[in-house]
Amino acid sequence: MTKKILKMAVTIPIEIYEVFEEAFGMEKAKKIVKSLETVIGAEIDNKWYQTKTELKEELLKEVATKKDIEILEAKIENMRSNLEAKIESMRSELDAKIERVKGDLDAKIERVKGDLEAKIESMGSGLDAKVERVRGELDAKIESIRSELDAKIENVRIGLDAKIDRVNLKLNFLIILMIIALTLMNPVVAEVFKNLLIR
Repeated sequence: MTKKILKMAVTIPIEIYEVFEEAFGMEKAKKIVKSLETVIGAEIDNKWYQTKTELKEELLKEVATKKDIEILEAKIENMRSNLEAKIESMRSELDAKIERVKGDLDAKIERVKGDLEAKIESMGSGLDAKVERVRGELDAKIESIRSELDAKIENVRIGLDAKIDRVNLKLNFLIILMIIALTLMNPVVAEVFKNLLIR
C-alpha cells in the first residue's frame, strides 16, 4: 500500500520574512522561511496522514454506525483543532524569537552608532586642536616675516632718504656754482664785483 500524502501549502507571514531578511539578509531569510514552511507543511501532512490511516483502520475493523462516524468526525475535528493550535503556538514562538532577535540587533546597532559618533567627535576635537595649532604657528610666522619686511623697508627708506639728501646737496651746490659762473661770465656783473673789490 503506497503512502499518499496530501501536500498542504504553508506560508509564513510576510512580516516574519521581513524580520528574517533584516536580521540575516535576503538569501538566508529565503532559505530559513522555505525550511520552516517545508517543516511545518511536512508535520501537518504527516499528522493528517496518520489520522487518516488510523480512521481508515478503525473503519475497516468494524462496521461503523452513524454514531461511530460522528465520534470519528469529532475526533478528526479535535485533531484538526489541536494541529491548528500547535501551528499557532509555533507561529507565536517564532514571532517572539524574531522580536528578540530584532531587539538584540537594534541594541547592537545603537551601540555601534554610539561608538562611531564618539570616535567621530573625538577625531573632530583632535582636528580642531591641530588646525588651531597650525593657525597659531602660521600667524606667528606671518608676523615674524611682516616684522622682518617692515625692518628691511625702513632700512631701505632710510638709505634712500640719505641718498636723496646727498643728491639734493649736490644739486644745490651745482646750482650755486652755475649761478656764480653765470654771474662771473656776465661783464656787467663782473664790473660790479670788480668795483666792489677795489673799494
